[in-house]
Amino acid sequence: MILRLVACDIPGCSARHEETTPGEGYPGWGQLHGIVLNGTSNPLLCPKHLAKVADYIDNLKVGGA
Repeated sequence: MILRLVACDIPGCSARHEETTPGEGYPGWGQLHGIVLNGTSNPLLCPKHLAKVADYIDNLKVGGA
């Protein structure tokens, strides 16, 4: 049985998630494909930082940037 453990790729964030059953995934976590963040391709974000990215994108849409 293999349980995966992930960590948020935002510098200074200590968020981690370990599966409790194989293949359950990481609820609320997300990956940003096509970018490099501090040398990490396709960074994985914890729910807190993923929500911040979503808010930023929403502001771009609403603000007409």
